Amino acid sequence: MKSTESQKPHAFIPYREQVLSALRSSVDDMRHVYEMTLFGSFASPRIQGEDQRTLPSDVGQNHPNPESDIDGCMYVEIDDLAKETDQDSQSLYHQIPSGISSPSPILQGTHLMHRSYEWELKKDLEIEYRSKLSDLLAQKLGRKLPDHVVQDVSVFPISLDIIDGELHLLEQNAQSLLSLKGSKDIDHMAPPFPSRMLAGLFYYPLDAQRDHYRRYVLSRLKSMRKCGELIWIGIAFQVSIFFSGDKNFSIPKTLNSALKATKS
Repeated sequence: MKSTESQKPHAFIPYREQVLSALRSSVDDMRHVYEMTLFGSFASPRIQGEDQRTLPSDVGQNHPNPESDIDGCMYVEIDDLAKETDQDSQSLYHQIPSGISSPSPILQGTHLMHRSYEWELKKDLEIEYRSKLSDLLAQKLGRKLPDHVVQDVSVFPISLDIIDGELHLLEQNAQSLLSLKGSKDIDHMAPPFPSRMLAGLFYYPLDAQRDHYRRYVLSRLKSMRKCGELIWIGIAFQVSIFFSGDKNFSIPKTLNSALKATKS
């Protein structure tokens, strides 16, 4: 006799899974449309106040709550972006705003460095890619989505050099924190916070292309020893905010656990 699970009507699937499946397919379509190495990493889409609800997929009954925006990141490899914009990769890389200094909210009198990715090319990419993503999602979900649903999707150029630049700034911040606070109990120390570009690599993956960069980040953090452990705490904390209440997702709390999970 077939299991109860297999007897469920195919039309009835969790809304979260519908959206993740549509996102995966949409990003794959965009990769072919733009002929670029493009991948996505998304936070968990939920219907506010109805996290456990399953919705039929027939039109008229699977409307997302107007407040259930999709949150996540799309990444374009900088070499492909350079070809698209008739520039060389290094020239494009140097257009990204360098580290900016701001007062630490934790340590009075201390300034922390972080990187701003708000530059004109990124803004143009987000307008175009959000629009394309919204159109594709509408086709796959069977209805037009409000414009705001994809407004929290960020688009970033990515390369190992970009990641190294981000990690260098985070390491400087971590060294400052450790020198002032000591390194005996980093679990109770407020960590430096990564950019959305870096933390987004550890959201829900839509394909395996993200794994190359994720493994690279973990490898670099391991080489930083205590600084790397502290930076990972900041990454894990930021990611956990976007997945609060999602029982299907968890992120390792320590760098050692994250390294073990990557090997398994």
